[in-house]
Amino acid sequence: MRNTLVPIPILLALSGAVVFGAAQGDSRLPGATQGLLDEYPGLRAVHVGSSVHAIYGVPMTSADTPERAAQWWMEDHSPALGIADVDLRLTRSNAVSPTQRFTVFVYHQFIDDLPVELSAVRLLVLNGVPNQVVYVGARLAQRPGWLRIRCHRWSVGHGVGPGHG
Repeated sequence: MRNTLVPIPILLALSGAVVFGAAQGDSRLPGATQGLLDEYPGLRAVHVGSSVHAIYGVPMTSADTPERAAQWWMEDHSPALGIADVDLRLTRSNAVSPTQRFTVFVYHQFIDDLPVELSAVRLLVLNGVPNQVVYVGARLAQRPGWLRIRCHRWSVGHGVGPGHG
């Protein structure tokens, strides 16, 4: 049996999803994403509707450390991922490649303080002087408008269900 690697845009296209590689001036992009593309000429974005899955093409935010570059990118540009006020929390970071030329930072999404299953934002920082964010990949969930999480106190011996405890 032979393993074959298929690029993600091809897999998404085959699955029926519509994938757009957008550059400057694409009206289908969220405003914050378009603003980021305007700020860094040559930057590209891959999106499905208003969900942005990748931002790449030219170096973006720079700083004196990889950690600061990632932190500043998240503070300044996280709305470019297509979700306003997204709650992203750093879960891990590590140097990658045999020469540790890059550092990857992984963030997970939370909605109402609950982790979103399988969510992730990965920032790739090119280590050097200066350290620069060169790629952002995202898999995020939109907040459902109907979702309101309520916690109920349940206790044994006082009935079953909400309001019985």
